[in-house]
Amino acid sequence: MAHMLRFLALMGALAASGTAMAIETSTGAPQSLEICVLPYINMQGLLIAYGPLATYLEKELNRPVKIVSARDYPTLLQQTAQRAYPILITASHFARLAQVDSGYTPILRPITNFHELILVRKESPIQSFADLKSKSISIPDILAQVRMIFAVSLRAIGMDPLHDVIFISSGSHKNAAYATHNRDTDAALVSEGAYRHMSDDIKSDLRVISPPHTLSNRESIPVVYLTSPTLSPQTAQHIATRIESFANHVPEGIAWINSLKYGGLRPPTQDEMTAMDEQVNELRRVVNSVAQR
Repeated sequence: MAHMLRFLALMGALAASGTAMAIETSTGAPQSLEICVLPYINMQGLLIAYGPLATYLEKELNRPVKIVSARDYPTLLQQTAQRAYPILITASHFARLAQVDSGYTPILRPITNFHELILVRKESPIQSFADLKSKSISIPDILAQVRMIFAVSLRAIGMDPLHDVIFISSGSHKNAAYATHNRDTDAALVSEGAYRHMSDDIKSDLRVISPPHTLSNRESIPVVYLTSPTLSPQTAQHIATRIESFANHVPEGIAWINSLKYGGLRPPTQDEMTAMDEQVNELRRVVNSVAQR
């Protein structure tokens, strides 16, 4: 019931523009600037992963900078709709939603792209996407980007992701893989990056299902950095310039961005953002479907 209520609240958030939250002031000490990061790992992990960026921006902007996150994806989307985060680092389908519905401005994206991966046990008879019909698939979260990308792929081969497969939320990419490893699900859907970091004892028991040839070249942007419309254009541009400089030209920043396996940062094109509309449409379908249950 609690999960359902969060989704119903999210429906309202997706339909509303929210109230802008002022974060800049012309008097007194500088206010803390928050960078919200998608809660794809626990808070301690996020602080370690993005701490170098916060430290650098504090010096460059001469104001406190904090890394924050949300308790789950529905909360993240609800708070984004209310423009609660001045700087947002989020999954690209969430980023496109924030751009379209809440006026956020995409400023940077990793140079690298990623694929979603379907994992099955080595002895599984499943050999293709079509073989997944009526099968159970463990996923990190019902709103996760890999689920949206995979749903678009299923629709492209004539399958309905809302009815032809059974998605089971596992809480993380690692848990999704473990569910298949432990024979709790027929397959697991994870990101390419998460798979690379999994232990060999999991990967040795699993194999990757290749997508249909027509879908083999599909790639997606891992995350997008955005600034809120609550920031002045001058402040937003200055922040974007400093983050890009740090990631691409400062030795400590290059080491930081390489630790994330992103190969640097660059501005996304409008075509790249528009290309995620299919994923956003799928996101809206999922939210509507859950809210109607």
